Amino acid sequence: MLMGNLRLRRCLFWLASLVWMAMIFRFSDQTATESSAVSDATLHFLLRIFRIDNMEEITADTILHQFFTFLLRKSAHLLIFGVLGMLFGGAVCQYPATRLQKIALPMALGILYACIDELHQYFVPGRACQIRDVCIDTVGVLIGILVVLGIEALLRRHRIRKQAVSR
Repeated sequence: MLMGNLRLRRCLFWLASLVWMAMIFRFSDQTATESSAVSDATLHFLLRIFRIDNMEEITADTILHQFFTFLLRKSAHLLIFGVLGMLFGGAVCQYPATRLQKIALPMALGILYACIDELHQYFVPGRACQIRDVCIDTVGVLIGILVVLGIEALLRRHRIRKQAVSR
């Protein structure tokens, strides 16, 4: 039974990773016009949520709009690749591995996919391949992996305490 659960967890983590990569690919496949429209809609949604009253001052041709859009887009890179790092890290943690392996393998996978994603954008109309985005994606992947390793350490500590109490 335990082995079946382990196999299931492994499959689920790898499947979730593939689904997430497909979602990233779909976002990267948007033309510059489509991507800008999504960013603008998201920005205006966030401004409404945070009740920023001077929304009319933040139009597409202002420096403030450009700054918020830049911040939003780079934060999205960090978040999206952070989730990918968590999924890769969670998948690798399902196998016997050293701490270094639990960091290095998901990092390598995440960096590879970030490079593939940026290369893909090179061929999308109006989009660009940017090393800066690969760097931001890499930081996101690392943060995601560290979150997973932190959760794993907390769960291990909890199991040890639980075993000590039951003795």
